[in-house]
Amino acid sequence: MNKKYREFICDLINKIGQVPKEDREYFLSKLRVLKLNKNEHFIEAGDTQGPLGILYSGVLRVYLPDAEGKEKNLFFRTSGDFEGVYSPYFQPYENKIWFSTQAITNSEILYFTQEDLEDLKKNFNCWNMFELYIFQVRNVQMENRILSILTQDAQSRYELFLEEYPDLYNLIPQYQIASYIGINQVSLSRIRSMIK
Repeated sequence: MNKKYREFICDLINKIGQVPKEDREYFLSKLRVLKLNKNEHFIEAGDTQGPLGILYSGVLRVYLPDAEGKEKNLFFRTSGDFEGVYSPYFQPYENKIWFSTQAITNSEILYFTQEDLEDLKKNFNCWNMFELYIFQVRNVQMENRILSILTQDAQSRYELFLEEYPDLYNLIPQYQIASYIGINQVSLSRIRSMIK
């Protein structure tokens, strides 16, 4: 693993807690690097296993199709965000992955395979601390997203998008933002003109 990835991951580990050097090196030895081109997938719906990754660079979208086959964006992931599959990790082969994760821009992801995760669970002494951190971060994101969808109008959701993802406004297509907010592009244009 090259120096830039090591420093990135070591900074992340240091935020989580004290990890002995031997454990940190074991953790780093399991990480793999994946470079995705724009529109390539990291995770695809229907699979039974998937990786757990930390986005180094780029932008990902997490989406699923609705009943009419239209893709609905659930989340965007930016540098430092975790992205992965959890239900197969807890119930192997019983659950299919229900969402897809696609690169909106060229992206680099540092990731663990399902087998790596099982190995880390058994042999990485600080795994519980790391796993708890991931679940806390992801749980808060999920709760905030659900609350936004259920309690805010479209303009409020757009304003929240701008607050949460200030760098994405000019980086990703407007139809992706509209999908995330849960409206069409015409409605998004109206909201944008009202806010200016």
